[in-house]
Amino acid sequence: MEIPRPSDDELVARARRGEEEAFALLVGRYKDRVASFLHGMLRDRDAALDLAQETFLRLYRHLPRYRPEGKFATFLFTVASNAARDALKARRRAGILYLSEYREVLEAGARVRPADPPPSGLERDDLRRMVAAGLDRLPAVYREALLLRETEDLAYEEIARVAGCSVGTAKSRVSRARVAFRAAFERLDRRRERSGVGGA
Repeated sequence: MEIPRPSDDELVARARRGEEEAFALLVGRYKDRVASFLHGMLRDRDAALDLAQETFLRLYRHLPRYRPEGKFATFLFTVASNAARDALKARRRAGILYLSEYREVLEAGARVRPADPPPSGLERDDLRRMVAAGLDRLPAVYREALLLRETEDLAYEEIARVAGCSVGTAKSRVSRARVAFRAAFERLDRRRERSGVGGA
């Protein structure tokens, strides 16, 4: 007989009682999604992996604040989003610019997709680079909203809670992010065609 998989709320309750294994199960359940989201936000894989660890440390400290009537994923991505904002602020203060390779941006699971099918001449690596470059051109608040919607499939109400804004603002940010992303993607594709990169 198959043992039922414990819910997130059950694991949180056990972790609050000091069961390290329960918290480890939560980490295992969400670590790839958190790392993928942070990678999209920070544009640097190593920094994202480090910040994912910090996110779960923050999560552990904030578990007493979680209320089961909410959704655990929303609570977790609120913690991750706050950690990303703190990291981006610190980076700006320090004047640090990360120039990571774009080709690996989607390998951790990001699934942001253009509004239309990609141009037929695009190879997989070209597409990864262009998606990453398109994301990189978005303001952080738009990038956050788009990643939460497209890669994490969060509802607008959940995005609003994560971002600390109204549902209307969340919808507006996602909509504007999609328009800006598509425009950036199309500009990059035209530039690629003019340069002959990736063409037949």
